Amino acid sequence: MSGFRLALALIGGPILLLTMVDRAIVLDRPLWNWIAREAPPQQLDPLRVEAILRTTPSGRRNVFVLGDSTAEAAVDPGALDRALAPKGRLTGVISIGGAPTVTFGLLARSILALDPSAVVLVVSPYTLRDEGFYDQTYTYDARVVPDLFVPSEILSHLSFHLQGLAGQANVLFRHQNALQRVAAIRLGLNTWTNLRIETLQAGIRASREKGPLLTWTTGKNPVHYPNPNTRAIALLARRLRARGAKLVVVESPVHPLTGLYVGEKRYARFRKYLGRLAGEERFTFVAAPDLPDFPLEEFRDQTHLNEVGRRAFTDAIAHKLDDLL
Repeated sequence: MSGFRLALALIGGPILLLTMVDRAIVLDRPLWNWIAREAPPQQLDPLRVEAILRTTPSGRRNVFVLGDSTAEAAVDPGALDRALAPKGRLTGVISIGGAPTVTFGLLARSILALDPSAVVLVVSPYTLRDEGFYDQTYTYDARVVPDLFVPSEILSHLSFHLQGLAGQANVLFRHQNALQRVAAIRLGLNTWTNLRIETLQAGIRASREKGPLLTWTTGKNPVHYPNPNTRAIALLARRLRARGAKLVVVESPVHPLTGLYVGEKRYARFRKYLGRLAGEERFTFVAAPDLPDFPLEEFRDQTHLNEVGRRAFTDAIAHKLDDLL
C-alpha cells in the first residue's frame, strides 16, 4: 500500500503542481493586460494573441482583422478605426506571423465569444495550402477539430494533435518559451527592445529558409481543396452568420513579381474556389483584382506592403465594411 501511495504521489504531485501554476497564470489578469498592451506584433505572437482575446471586452461594435503578418502590414488600425467610427470600432488586428488560415478556425470559439459584428480575414493562396502548414500552427481547440480535419488528416499528423491537446490543457505547455521570455522582461533581465532585435534577427534567418510563400510555390500543384485551411473559413462563416455577424475574406495584395513567376492560372484556381465557397457559406470574398493595383514601389518585400500600400489597402477595406455594417 505504501508503494502505491508513493507512486500516486510521484504521479499526482507534478500534475497538481502544473495545474496550480496553470491556474495562477490564467487567472492573473494584470499579466495578460500587460502582455496585450506591451508585446509588439511578431514577438511572442501566439501568447500576445491569447492575451488580446482574454482581455478584450465583448461587444457588438467589435470588428477584428485576422491574418498572418501580411494582414498586420496591410492594415492601418487607427485609420480603419476612424473610418468605422459611426458604425463600429476596430477592436484589433489579430495576427500571427506565418500563420496558415486554420489558425483562426482553431481560435473561432474565442473570437466569437467577443461577439463581433464583423470579421475581416486576410488570406492568400499560401495560407490555404494543403501541406507544410502544421509546424506553423500554434493554436488548438479540440472542440472544433472535427469541423476542420477529416480522420485521415488527424491520423497522418497525430503528433500535432497530441501536442495541441497538451497545450490546450496547460498554459505552460502551449507558451513555455514565451512565458520564460516575458518573465525575464518583468524581472528586468531583458527588454522589449532586445526582443525586437532578436525577432528581427530571427526574421532574417527565416527569410533564408523555406517560408509559406515558397512552400506553396514549390509544392504540389494543384493544391487540394477543401483542406483544413479552407474548412476554417467555412467554420468562421457559419458561426458568425449564426450570430448575425459578417465575414469578409480579403485576398492579400499580390506582389507584381510574384504574380509573374507563379502565373495567373494558380491564382485563378484559388479565386474560383473561394468565390464558390463564398456563395455556399454566404460570406463576402474580395479578390485581389477587386482591390486597387499595388505597384512594386508599394511593397516593402515580396509579401508585405509599405506605408503607402497600407493606406490604399486600409481605404479599400473601410469602403467594403461601410457597405456591410
